[in-house]
Amino acid sequence: MHPSRASGTATRPEAIRRAGLAQALIFDCDGTLALSGPAYGAAWADAFLLAGQKMDQSWFHERSGLSEKAFLKAFEVHHDVLLDRDLIVAAVHKAFLAHIGTIAENPQITGIVRAFHGIKLLAVASNGPRTLVLATLRQLDLLHLFDAVVTLDDVDAPKPSPEIFITASRTIACSPQDCLVFEDSDQGLVAAKSGGFEAIDIRHWPVGKT
Repeated sequence: MHPSRASGTATRPEAIRRAGLAQALIFDCDGTLALSGPAYGAAWADAFLLAGQKMDQSWFHERSGLSEKAFLKAFEVHHDVLLDRDLIVAAVHKAFLAHIGTIAENPQITGIVRAFHGIKLLAVASNGPRTLVLATLRQLDLLHLFDAVVTLDDVDAPKPSPEIFITASRTIACSPQDCLVFEDSDQGLVAAKSGGFEAIDIRHWPVGKT
């Protein structure tokens, strides 16, 4: 590992400098490229109401980054209920697409994407379902900037398994040690580290400022 590219937090200028040293940049989608938390929170709340359940938004945000299956399991355990998971997931997808116009890009991160488009290999590696990830990237006019988009539907295990990142790096033909990951969740950072990727935790960056 290059000493100037250690994993962990970094200021935006430092992140840009580190990105310049990498061969490829891999980005999480929700919470990293896209400020989609409110849309997802509203979608999950709408879906749980169909099952007669109420979801607290603070509870939701504390579990951001979980895959749909893991999130549903956490809800069932926390509320001691059994849900029709297929029904809930279908309702979440429908509600999220209804709210998709409210999603904004995270300029801190999308500015880096645009700065390195055509210069570095760029990929998305998301715990979200492919339909919603692609819809989000299209909504924000970002999809055309990436060389690959890998989602939960493309792998057997979600983050914190490193499989999504490994699949993304293979798709763009770049080894993990030559990639730099941008993430905003504990699951994603664990996945990157266990896969041999350097990663930057962007959660301390001021949202909406470049």
